[in-house]
Amino acid sequence: MEANRSVLTVRDLTIDLRKPEGITRIINGVSLELQPGSVLGIVGESGSGKSITCLACMGLLPPNAMISRGSIALLGRELTMLAQEEWRSLRRSRLSMIMQNPMAAFNPIRRISDHFVETLRGQGKISREEAWELAITSLEQLNLPRPALLMNQYPFQLSGGMLQRVMIAIAMTARPGVLIADEPTTALDTGSQLLVLRELGELCRNAGTALIIVTHDLDVIAEIADDVAVMYQGEIVETASVHQLFNNPVHPYAHLLVNTRIC
Repeated sequence: MEANRSVLTVRDLTIDLRKPEGITRIINGVSLELQPGSVLGIVGESGSGKSITCLACMGLLPPNAMISRGSIALLGRELTMLAQEEWRSLRRSRLSMIMQNPMAAFNPIRRISDHFVETLRGQGKISREEAWELAITSLEQLNLPRPALLMNQYPFQLSGGMLQRVMIAIAMTARPGVLIADEPTTALDTGSQLLVLRELGELCRNAGTALIIVTHDLDVIAEIADDVAVMYQGEIVETASVHQLFNNPVHPYAHLLVNTRIC
């Protein structure tokens, strides 16, 4: 991968939502750019458009939402016109996403090994034994104790922090170009939040994975992000380095977020 080549480029992304009463514009002209190994935080209050923007980048928009204008490119490849099978292939290899609630991401009647091995074998020709060994290595990288024992456990037997790290490990096994983490620490206590964030940031930087953190928590942004995009009513109203945003926010809404922590 070229050092200075953007891994993900979003230009003028505009999304409309079809409702019985008509069409509503929910995202208006959003532009983003990520370099390999960089961390972008997207902040804003609920309903500002953070999650729907990321779902568009994953090809996971709900059926009543449509991209009416703009471009999403992965390493220069335009994604907005891809067929669903092509999107599925990208999500098995170059794009990954971590959802808010780790417990909801796992089938409660299947062991951790089942989730891991199924994901790994779906990414290419790999034996079950090779997938198992790769899973063990990934869990060790996230400092999870006794990974072989953990693989035989069920999701309900693990704490929220452990499940979140398992989800990160699964997402990172394909060494994706882009990882999107949507409110990745919402269900965790403060101590677990800090640990998971540091592990996630270090793992992505070491792998050259561009990371997008979607959050309402500016303390999360301060801990892990390089740059920040502030969203308000479906638009990005300010993009800045994390230091610039906290020290000298320009847009009135960004200033309000930083000084009141309302998002």
